[in-house]
Amino acid sequence: LAAWLLFDQSNYAGEDTLISTADTVKLALRNLAGSLFLTKLASEPLKGMFESKQRKGGSELVGEGCEICSHHADEQFGQARFQTEGAPLLLSVRTNGENMKKRDIGKIVSYDELTSVYVIEAT
Repeated sequence: LAAWLLFDQSNYAGEDTLISTADTVKLALRNLAGSLFLTKLASEPLKGMFESKQRKGGSELVGEGCEICSHHADEQFGQARFQTEGAPLLLSVRTNGENMKKRDIGKIVSYDELTSVYVIEAT
């Protein structure tokens, strides 16, 4: 609105002046570029005030403990909970051949990025 009032209103002020589609697109693109620039300029100083809250996951969990929450876990199937500060993570797990029951505690020994499955062993 400010750009229209300051720069463009006088160019299109006549009664018989029609604004073409090309003029409308040109004005909209100019205003979009200006607004993106001003937004970046205003928000850049605030960047340091916010911290990243990335969750742990993937290979970062290797060596940590988890609790079996499915009926059982073996080399074919299993789910486990990994406690975090917030809600627990629900992990797809497999064992190295041993059978584990619900509520057994296991240690994560590896992570397969291709299938997103954790390999655990009983502690």
